[in-house]
Amino acid sequence: MITQATEHPAVLETCRALERLHGARVTVLPVDGNGLIAPAALAAALTEET
Repeated sequence: MITQATEHPAVLETCRALERLHGARVTVLPVDGNGLIAPAALAAALTEET
């Protein structure tokens, strides 16, 4: 799964738990000063498993 660094802490903790307990692959994308994700970063993070 892919999420962003500014996601609500409850969502980020859930992602970490899924990663730790179930082996889910989690990618946390950074955001810029305006809170936006770079389209290229998202495109690079996408895989067939996403």
